[in-house]
Amino acid sequence: MDGNHENDEHTTGGDGARDEHLLKLMPHPLLKKSLEVRHMCHYLFYVAPDQVWISDGSNLILADPSGAISYHPRDIPVLQQSYQVHTVAGDGTLFYISKDFRINKLSKDQQEGIPLITLEETWEPMSVLCSPSTGDLLVGTHKSHADKRKSKGKITRYNSNGQQVQTIQHDNNGKLLYKYPGYLSENRNGDIIVSDWHCVVVTNREGGHRFTYTGHSGPPISPRGNCTDTLSNILVCDIKTNVSTYARQRWPLFVVVYTEGWKEHGRTAHLVL
Repeated sequence: MDGNHENDEHTTGGDGARDEHLLKLMPHPLLKKSLEVRHMCHYLFYVAPDQVWISDGSNLILADPSGAISYHPRDIPVLQQSYQVHTVAGDGTLFYISKDFRINKLSKDQQEGIPLITLEETWEPMSVLCSPSTGDLLVGTHKSHADKRKSKGKITRYNSNGQQVQTIQHDNNGKLLYKYPGYLSENRNGDIIVSDWHCVVVTNREGGHRFTYTGHSGPPISPRGNCTDTLSNILVCDIKTNVSTYARQRWPLFVVVYTEGWKEHGRTAHLVL
């Protein structure tokens, strides 16, 4: 999915966002570029046209377009049970979930992790996202229970100083929104998109529940990586059916984008735009 536009220079507002009427949704996905990763890829994040940070489940890897390693900080292990284990700020700063349940910032010389946030011991960190609009860090955590039905999750927002400023956990009726918030993204409106265990949960920036998507007719979905495009449409990977779906910005209508062509490469676990 791609936002085609007729005039790159036409912008509105202080954030330089393009007029939506100049953008249109492509009728079919178009492969523009591919990157062959020579490692198991749990999560990836582009930091430049020719670089991408990859987590392989145990370590962080900076790769070039050929998939070759350009940097591998071996002394900075990440938390293995996390999903979206790292994120990159607008200035290129890398944040990641460490083995000791902290959110660390990679030093400028990329030699050490600097502790920024110490998380609650009873809550297991699963995902971290640097908000593109505010620079805040959004952290998805999970609290286990012997009865899995009583397990719960939450999204916590921290400012650039590591101070907690918001917690999103329940809807307006007091119902839990999350159990396993594994992957996060944010669209240009500030909506927070969370891939949970068998659903996709969308809230606005203030934490108000917009909708929850559990799939079309049939078995529940198993969503993993998600992202949004220039039109704020949502794109989600479903590892159970090996398809990607998208939801239009203004209503919770998910549509299958493609179902074939990727099986030879294994399961589609994450995507970025």
